[in-house]
Amino acid sequence: MTSRFSSLTRTDEPSSTNKLPTRGTQDKHFLYNEVAGHFPSWCPGTPGEMVTPDEVMRGENRTVFKCGRTTGSTKGELNLIDASVQMRYKFDDGSYEVVEGKTLLVVSPPSNSIRWPRGSDFPIAFASNGDSGSLVFDHQGRVLGLYIGGQREDYKVMAPSIVTAPSIDGIHFISPIHPTLDAIRDATAKDPALQGQDIKVDFVWGPI
Repeated sequence: MTSRFSSLTRTDEPSSTNKLPTRGTQDKHFLYNEVAGHFPSWCPGTPGEMVTPDEVMRGENRTVFKCGRTTGSTKGELNLIDASVQMRYKFDDGSYEVVEGKTLLVVSPPSNSIRWPRGSDFPIAFASNGDSGSLVFDHQGRVLGLYIGGQREDYKVMAPSIVTAPSIDGIHFISPIHPTLDAIRDATAKDPALQGQDIKVDFVWGPI
């Protein structure tokens, strides 16, 4: 399976849609995700390269892309503010745990926005249920973070597994990749079976 990202159409243009163009459009530049395992020669990034939020925010192009299980390949724009969120996770026994923290904020036009062209198909949100854990890339194909959820119509932020609607108002949350990998590394290092071993967390690029 090969998933494709188109290159750089701003999401705030009235003529834009959130679903990326497919092969056969006038845009011939495609950026392959981690499933395909390679990037085209025009892309300055290299497979597995990561980028910090500050680097993206300082640049002129804050377009981001993701390829998820539910909504496929979509685009949004990294906002300049950090979001403080509470995410509620439900366990099998019916209990909940609330996790608080700061995330990156990605925006895309809401489903009822006038920025969607008239007569177009119903727009696809940047992400929805089932997209949790998708890698989010900057416009150069560098890994920015992981998609973790969106905001509901009632403005309550919940874990993707129990979100009842995609982010109607166009607000989505991304966990930055560097602290995410650090947390995985720290948790793995605490495993008694791995005591004393050098733990490295990295991406596997290419077919699995």
